[in-house]
Amino acid sequence: DFPLLEDWRVLKQLEGIPAFATLSHADAYGLLEQLDIQQVLNLDSHHDLFSSSGDPNKIRPGNWAGLALEHGFMTDYTCIYPSWHEHLPVAEGFDLERTRTELGGRFSSAKLERGSVRQLELVGVEYVLLVQSPAWTNPEHDVFFFELCDVLKATMLEPPLQRSLLEVTKSGL
Repeated sequence: DFPLLEDWRVLKQLEGIPAFATLSHADAYGLLEQLDIQQVLNLDSHHDLFSSSGDPNKIRPGNWAGLALEHGFMTDYTCIYPSWHEHLPVAEGFDLERTRTELGGRFSSAKLERGSVRQLELVGVEYVLLVQSPAWTNPEHDVFFFELCDVLKATMLEPPLQRSLLEVTKSGL
């Protein structure tokens, strides 16, 4: 959803930092397992701490962060929902208190916040993972996703899909 994070172009300042790109958020777990990363900042529309459907022990896009915390692959986790969620009653990030209650204290160290990329201090970032998540994102965003992958020289873990149905110019959105 990064094009919806107001000014996603600010992420271009991360050029030169090791970057990866993939199809699924679940691939973050494997990176955490391989690299020594203790602090994770997830810019997402979902906290990815747990999912009430499916096998809770199978690494999936909706539970990778919770399993990584439980398995000690990270100690500090923050999920920042796009600020526009505050005005969208159906979004997970709409009522942060309700979402924290749903977690039931299970991930008390996890922080759930709302914000924009412009508000972030991108100092000390050591790695970047860009996730296409094609089931959730509009194909029109692919142009911008691949633009950012190119600028950051992202290593493709699971190659993202070239699925844009419409020709969108870089200045189009």
